[in-house]
Amino acid sequence: MIRRLEVKGEQVDLSETETTALRESNAKLFRLASLHNNILHQRSRQRWLKEGDANSKFFHGCINRRRSTNDIINLEIDGRRESSVKGMKEGIYRHLEEHFRAKGGTVLSLKSFDFKKISNVDNLFLVSEFKEEEIKEAVWDCEDSKSPGPDGVTFDFLKEFWEKIKVLSMLLANRLRLVLEKIISKNQTAFIKGRQMLDGVLIANEMVEEAKRRGKETILFKVDFGKAYDSVNWNYLEEMMKCMGFCDQWRRWIAECLNSASVPVMWVREAAKVLNCKVGVIPFIYLGLPIGANPRRL
Repeated sequence: MIRRLEVKGEQVDLSETETTALRESNAKLFRLASLHNNILHQRSRQRWLKEGDANSKFFHGCINRRRSTNDIINLEIDGRRESSVKGMKEGIYRHLEEHFRAKGGTVLSLKSFDFKKISNVDNLFLVSEFKEEEIKEAVWDCEDSKSPGPDGVTFDFLKEFWEKIKVLSMLLANRLRLVLEKIISKNQTAFIKGRQMLDGVLIANEMVEEAKRRGKETILFKVDFGKAYDSVNWNYLEEMMKCMGFCDQWRRWIAECLNSASVPVMWVREAAKVLNCKVGVIPFIYLGLPIGANPRRL
C-alpha cells in the first residue's frame, strides 16, 4: 500500500484521504520496525548475559571480532599506502589537526549589524543561581544509557548520585531554551521546538513542485556549510553571543563547556572520597590479565 501510494504521488497529487492513509501507514511501519529492533536487541542482551561473562567460545569470539573491527592495518595517506604504526599516527595527527583547525582569513566586524538581542532581565535569569529542582530535571530528562561528557559516565550513574553532582551543560541548555525564541527567526527550521531539519528540505521540494506545476522560472540558491561545527572559531562564537546581548558570565560558562574536556586530579580524588572508592590508573591487573594494555602484548 505504501509503495503504491508513493508511486501514485509521484505522478499525480494524492487526495486528502490518500495522504492521511500514507502517513498512518508509514507511522505503523516505523512502529513495527522499532518493535522488531527492540526484540532483536533484547535477544542479543540475553545471550550476552548468559555467555558473555564466561570463558566461552562466544566470549572469545566477541573479543576477536571487536579486535578485528578496531584494528587498523594500513591507511592511505597523501595518495600512498602507509602500514607502519609511526607513519599512521603521524598521518592521523596531521589530518585531524587540519580538519579541526579554524580557517584563517579576514576577521569581519559584526558591530554594524542589527542582531536580535536578549534583554538584561533575560541575562539575569540565565546567570542566576541554579536551583536543586533544575539540576534534577536536567538529569532525569536524559536517557539512562547516555553519557553527557567524554568520561563515559552515564546518566544512570548521575541519577544514582545526583545530589552530589552538578550537570552544567544540561542546566545551561534548559535555561537557554527559554530565551532562544527572542534571537532565532521564526522562518528557520533549526533550534525551534516542534520543527526538524528535514522540514526545510520538504518545503524546498514543495516549492520546486509548485514552480513546475505552474510553469514558472525559479532560481534555487544552495549554501553548503559543510562540517561547520568541526572548524568553527570559538572566538567568533563568543563574538556572536556578545552581539546577541549575552552577558560576560554566560559567555564564560559556555566557553567552559567547550574548552574543558578534562577533570583535575584533585576533583577525581575528592569524588573518590565521597563515593568511597579508589583512584586507579590504566593499565591495571584484574584476574591475572592487564586491563587497558596494548592487546598485541597479551
